[in-house]
Amino acid sequence: MSNFLWGWWGDHRGKQSLLQIIAYGRMVPPAAILIVTFAPITGAAPQLVWYAGIFFVLGALVNGLTIAVIGYLMDISPDELRPAYSGYFNAITAPAYLLPLLGGAIAAFFGFAAVFAISMVAAMLQYLILSRPPIGAGRRPGKSP
Repeated sequence: MSNFLWGWWGDHRGKQSLLQIIAYGRMVPPAAILIVTFAPITGAAPQLVWYAGIFFVLGALVNGLTIAVIGYLMDISPDELRPAYSGYFNAITAPAYLLPLLGGAIAAFFGFAAVFAISMVAAMLQYLILSRPPIGAGRRPGKSP
């Protein structure tokens, strides 16, 4: 269901803006997990409702990230180089699929709270990086800086 929102946002406000809002939104689930973990929520049913809501938000954010990244990549790549850009993107991001192993090691040594705190900080850094103007913003094509 969130795809309608992400598609509309990307089409009307731009893919960079969509990347920013997704990065901002990615701070919410780890913070919510930390709150649920340390807050005195009694009973399994209320915790289940919290975790189900967090799971729903994470799914929506993953869909938004997919739409934003692919759309942004297609926006910045020249038509004749789009297949190559897509291949480069997949090769560059492939190591990120190993991060769950690192997260498991961190959880084993330091606990799950450390994993969620690190993921929240990473989302904050991503948001800050995306808040900067895009590379080459303000330059006219074909002109050297």
